[in-house]
Amino acid sequence: MTLRDNYRSHQWVIDAAEQIVIRTGGASDKGGLAANPRVMNDKAPVKVLAPDYGHMKQEVLRHYEQNETILLLSRRRKDRDEISRQLDRPTKRAADEGRKDDIKILTYHASKGLQADAVFLLGDCEVKSSSPYKNDLYRQAKMGSQGDPCGYDTSQCHEALRTAYVAITRAIKPATGTWIVRRPK
Repeated sequence: MTLRDNYRSHQWVIDAAEQIVIRTGGASDKGGLAANPRVMNDKAPVKVLAPDYGHMKQEVLRHYEQNETILLLSRRRKDRDEISRQLDRPTKRAADEGRKDDIKILTYHASKGLQADAVFLLGDCEVKSSSPYKNDLYRQAKMGSQGDPCGYDTSQCHEALRTAYVAITRAIKPATGTWIVRRPK
């Protein structure tokens, strides 16, 4: 039995997350439904933006000043460290005001089980590297899909997309929702 009721996010956040995870091929049974009466009928888009730390600082401060919680998430630790450097002033302010838990900078994976009023995903949610050695081990162990010469790479890409699904669905409020900020290609 598949659990469909989502008691955290509004429907457009759920739909956006499912559009990402459907690319793994194993998510045809998702079809999540907003079940929280506070957000079920609200509509707020998931926004995809060009990277702009100045604008992001403004948005983080706006949410913070409205007493909202904020998650800033990245797939890679390296990106998380850059976010920390760029958003030093808002996070320092939150710490000084005794609200350091209102602004968290984490990886997608570390966000499991958390939720926030506003969620910013920074960087790409896809793996773009390849590991010929690990792909060869996957072939020898007969792991992955039959005929996939890059089974390890494929499994890493699918896991990154599933983790992005988790990260996107950390958002609660429809008035704030989720922002995905992508690095330029």
